Amino acid sequence: MSEIKLFGVSTKAGKYLKKEYKKYLNQTKLVSFSRSCNSGIYFDLTSPTYPKELSLREETLLISLAPIWLFVPFLKSYIKLINREKIKGIIITSSTSINTKKYTWNKFDKKLYSELSYWEEELIKLNKKYNLEVTIIRTSLIYGDIGFEEDKNLTFLIKLMRKFIFIPIPNETGIRQPIHYSQLIKCILKISNSYIQSSKKNKGKLNIIDIGGDEELS
Repeated sequence: MSEIKLFGVSTKAGKYLKKEYKKYLNQTKLVSFSRSCNSGIYFDLTSPTYPKELSLREETLLISLAPIWLFVPFLKSYIKLINREKIKGIIITSSTSINTKKYTWNKFDKKLYSELSYWEEELIKLNKKYNLEVTIIRTSLIYGDIGFEEDKNLTFLIKLMRKFIFIPIPNETGIRQPIHYSQLIKCILKISNSYIQSSKKNKGKLNIIDIGGDEELS
């Protein structure tokens, strides 16, 4: 039986993946990790010590929904301690901001672009050095809710729009294509299934996918 090690399970996308993965990968075991004590196995990506559940006994797919600037430094250390032959592939989320914020004048956006760009490059170096199979999914703004938990992005804006006649939005902000967390996870699970089912080893293969939602917002 193959195994998935999921990082970032406490996110809304992570909870949805944990709930839905059996529909796509019914012969696969999921082991999830989170900084939240209420979700999965407790593990801080910045910790120098690793729980025993991080050891690789089966063919394993690594999926990260954690910030790329936390996951890649962890991966650089982790990859040296494990049997890399057991890794079926790595799926990691990044952001389309690496494309949209490249020439921005905003200091926050410039810093975000720099971080994303740096850590993607570090991941690509790992990919080449260890002949890994890596998929980077650059996603737009993620929205949605699970049960009583609401996101702090579009759900918040929708509440304001229902409460007030006018809502302050900066002018000339361009077009946004936010993606619902369920759409993102369906994409990740489809890619996961191709990794798990494949008998071929495409060592060193790198895929970069930019995705957004199916509706545009100005």
